[in-house]
Amino acid sequence: MTSITIRQNKLENLEKLAAQRQIYSDIKILMVWALFFGAIVPVTTSIIGFILNNDFLSNHFKFQKMDISVWVGFIGFFSTLFVEVLNNRSVTNREKAAKIQELFDVDVFKISWSSIEVGEKPLHEEIFSKKTKFLKKNTLDMFKDWYSTKVSNFSYPKSIVFC
Repeated sequence: MTSITIRQNKLENLEKLAAQRQIYSDIKILMVWALFFGAIVPVTTSIIGFILNNDFLSNHFKFQKMDISVWVGFIGFFSTLFVEVLNNRSVTNREKAAKIQELFDVDVFKISWSSIEVGEKPLHEEIFSKKTKFLKKNTLDMFKDWYSTKVSNFSYPKSIVFC
């Protein structure tokens, strides 16, 4: 076994992968909210606005015609702002997850962190909180042997290229 095979399964490295996975799960939730507020809410309010302001429908179904276009505009405006906030947060979270993966690779491959290319290392507190959230519903078993155990067939640094 190479040292990569051993280091990738150390508890602190498995926890990094758990934190990364939790961040990506959080991003998926943000994207569902962005879909809801960016598409479903504006389309629904536009359809309601059309129905309430339509002569044919108001006469046929016997309701008083209403113009709610101002409300539809406000809802569209605030939906756009909210989606923008969610998208910015998603981008930030993707960067955090990528940095955690980079930190995992740095530890496993025993290479140095490049703050010029990657920026600052992720905070240990954030890794801890995300892995704790992940471990409430999951185990670390899914991250064992993240890189193939076939890596042990190669010498260092060829093993890094294989990974």
